[in-house]
Amino acid sequence: MNIDIERMSAEINIPVSKIQEALGINTHPGLKEDLNKATTIAEVRKVYNKTPDGSDIRKEAVLKWEKLCKKDLDEATTIAEVREVYNNTLDGSDIEKEAVLKWITLTTTVAEVWEAYNNTHGGSDIEKEAVLKWEKLCKKDLDEATTIAEILEVYNNTPKRSDIEKEVIRKLAEFFEK
Repeated sequence: MNIDIERMSAEINIPVSKIQEALGINTHPGLKEDLNKATTIAEVRKVYNKTPDGSDIRKEAVLKWEKLCKKDLDEATTIAEVREVYNNTLDGSDIEKEAVLKWITLTTTVAEVWEAYNNTHGGSDIEKEAVLKWEKLCKKDLDEATTIAEILEVYNNTPKRSDIEKEVIRKLAEFFEK
């Protein structure tokens, strides 16, 4: 589409910048070049933050951002590395979801899965995965607990109103048989 933006602006009294933004025309010279040169998420984010909503350059920035995050996620082998990728993703993106799932997979303690759980969206399948892992880790801790204090610690860490919470209470009850 070849539009005479200057003439359009003059005839309908809408500022050139608003027309450019509405049409997704790059109003920030050099952004395309900056995006092409960007090799890190921070550099891409900087370009992204300067682009108009809905513009082609913003869409390109999102694609490059997600590609860099995906690469980092594929290479991540620790919770810290996955958390960093998660913190660098666009909110609600597919790569954000992949990062949380990988994070959950890597957890080995209730504290770790609790942190991952707190980064899920309520009611999502990912939240359900986190709860399943949380319950599994609580079950492991319960199987290893032998004292009231240890079992109470498991109780305090279980998802409330869960089957594992009931199982913990039943194990505690064994200490109080008449």
